[in-house]
Amino acid sequence: MHTSKLKFLRKDILKLTQQEFADKVGAFQHQVSQWENGCSTPNLPSIKRINAAFGEDMKHYGMDVFNKFDFGSLEALEIS
Repeated sequence: MHTSKLKFLRKDILKLTQQEFADKVGAFQHQVSQWENGCSTPNLPSIKRINAAFGEDMKHYGMDVFNKFDFGSLEALEIS
């Protein structure tokens, strides 16, 4: 996910603070800040929670939460 798209979705479309976004996806505010600034990327569980919470909004605005990831290969790495 391109970091500027995440910030655009959170701030301009959803009108959420970083803390509100973090609460909705089960993350910490500082993690959202790092994602938006390109310092880190969300891990697979975080990506899934972002998609579950905001997937329809992201699709509506042409933002595929999985666009930077080969989801099939990541799914294989996930431990149940």
